[in-house]
Formats: sequence, structure tokens, C-alpha cells
Amino acid sequence: MNVRSTGKRLLLDALPPAMAAYLRKERVSWSKQYRRNRRSLAAAISSRSFTKALTSKVREKTVVWESFSGNGALCNPEALFRTMIATADYEDYQHIWVLNDTAWESPFRSEFSAHPRVSFVRHRSRDYFTALETSQYLVNNATFPAEFIKRPEQIYLNVWHGTPLKKMGYDIENGADGARNVLRNFMSADYLLSQNSFMTETMYLGAYKLNNVFRGAIIEEGYPRTDKMIGPGAGDRARAVLRDRGISTHGKKVICYAPTWRGGSFYNPQSDAGRLKATVMALRSALEDEGWIVLLKAHQVIVDQLVDDPELADFLVPNDVPANDVLAITDILVSDYSSIFIDFLGTGRPVLFHLPHCGEVCRRTRHLPATR
Repeated sequence: MNVRSTGKRLLLDALPPAMAAYLRKERVSWSKQYRRNRRSLAAAISSRSFTKALTSKVREKTVVWESFSGNGALCNPEALFRTMIATADYEDYQHIWVLNDTAWESPFRSEFSAHPRVSFVRHRSRDYFTALETSQYLVNNATFPAEFIKRPEQIYLNVWHGTPLKKMGYDIENGADGARNVLRNFMSADYLLSQNSFMTETMYLGAYKLNNVFRGAIIEEGYPRTDKMIGPGAGDRARAVLRDRGISTHGKKVICYAPTWRGGSFYNPQSDAGRLKATVMALRSALEDEGWIVLLKAHQVIVDQLVDDPELADFLVPNDVPANDVLAITDILVSDYSSIFIDFLGTGRPVLFHLPHCGEVCRRTRHLPATR
């Protein structure tokens, strides 16, 4: 691989069209185009950092952890990390956590900011791309960006964030374009973690067509986040975390309402704040006098629609608190077609399904595989 020439090509491809044309000696007025494509400049810088990192030595016993593009230390990566950092066999490992700007001031970063073996990088920064291309181990519960190319010396474990009930990948009509980077990540991975056989067959082998193509190993052994949820002391830790965030569950039975996002695009979900609030208020009104507390664990892509509402302050679980921590103290889970209910089955406690948009989902958007 010719790193220098490839780097130049990547840089030109990432630039706004008019800027790339200028560098190719074409006479195009680019100032207006640049203003319309400011994000592409950041992509160009990232590509340059990425190309430089490819020439650097891979650092052994260094792990990059990423959840939901840096949206917090959450899900399976968080559970795995806490196990590793507390295990003597891994005391010589270095850990690099990826956080975006929203999660940068999180309690998790404060908890580990002084730890000698833990450091943090901002998502899509120069340090991020350097860490991504020079660390021996890579762990993600979603996808690394399109610039990422796994090197032969690296080991990539993808711990996908749940058993999907909606259609995924190529099962979605005209879904090939949206599946590209997910499929590329899966094909780059050495190991894919599967929660169950349904996930293996429906998502990995079916929706993303990995059957007879994927050369790594699919590990069908359940989820670390579930182990953490039902492990010793999980409930006490969860109540303490929520208490520190201003939510007291002491002496109360807990109902957790945890719906998924609504709409056809993960990156542009429909606003559903009013309905979610109304549902929680109705539950509170009916059950508060009976010794229950109702918690709302909103999906990460819609929590910003709710976080500034003062009426929700006492029961909206902060985004940086892992969902499974809340499930550890939940007596009844209320959900929809979110995969969170599959995790909760491990507790043996009741699940109630509230499906106000089921008809719309099944008929008009991303059909549930179980309805076919």
C-alpha cells in the first residue's frame, strides 16, 4: 500500500468539491461551496491524521473503547471495561475511551480522569484517529467511521448494542446505502458478539448477508451488560448512582418506561417528547400513592428532546447512566419493540408492552421480523 499517494487521494476526496478541484488546478470559485461544506474540512483533517497514524507502530495491550459514536461510556463496552480494569490479569493494559462533546463532562470521565491507565479522546479528533489506528484492541457497540481501516496487527471486537426487532441492513427496502459502513465494520471485525441465536441468524447472517462470507467468529454467549445487570450488588450500585443524580428510589417499587426511538432514520428521529411525557405522567398519577416510582429511560437519540423539561427532572434517567443499571432495580419494565426487554427477561420479572405506533411500524416503516 502506498500510504502517501493514498493519503493524498483520501484528502482530496474528503475536501469540498470546489476545494478539491482547485488543488487539481481547475479554476472554480470555491468560497461559497466551502461555506456550505464546512464539515468536509474536518473530514479532510481526520483523513490526514488517519493516514499518518497508519505509519505508526501498533501499541500492544492498548484498548480503544467506543459506545454509540462516543455518546457515553455505555452498554457492553462499559460493562467489559469495568471487568477488565478490576481484573489483575489485565493490570498492564492501557485503556482509551472515546467520548463526544456532549459526554465529555460526564461523571464517568470524572471517575477515571486520574486513573493512570485510562485516558480519553474526543470522537473524530486527531487523537481519536491516532488511537484508532495504533491500538491493538478495538471494542465498539456500533460502528467506527468510514475512514477506519483495521490493520493486520489489530483485533476488533464488535459488541453490537442489542437484538434488533426492526428490519436491518439489506432487509430494509433500498437499505444497501445505509448498510455500507455497518457491513464494512462487521467484515473488518475479528469477533462479533451475539446475544442469542435469533440475532445471529436474523441480523448477522440474514440482514447483513455474512453467511459464508465472514471470516471471523460469531460469539453467541449473551451480553456483558446483562451479566452486570444481574451480578452481585448491581441493585445497590444502581440506586446509589441514581441518588447521586437526584433520583431517589429508596423504599419504592420501580416501573421503568423504556421505549425505543420512532421514525425512519436513526439520525433524524421523530419528535415524540409529548407522548412520552404524557405516558409517564399517567403512570405516575395512577401508581405514586401505591408506593411506586416511575422512571423514564429515553433512547439516546431522543433524550435531548426531554432533558430540559423541569417536570421530568425527578424521573428522567440521565443518558450517561447505562440502561441495564436501571433494569437492575426495575420491578416492572414497560417497553415497545425496543430490544431492552430481551435483556430484562434475564431477571424473571414482568414486562409490559405499550405499542401505540405498532400499526405504523408494521405497515409503513421498518417491519418487525416477527410480523412477517
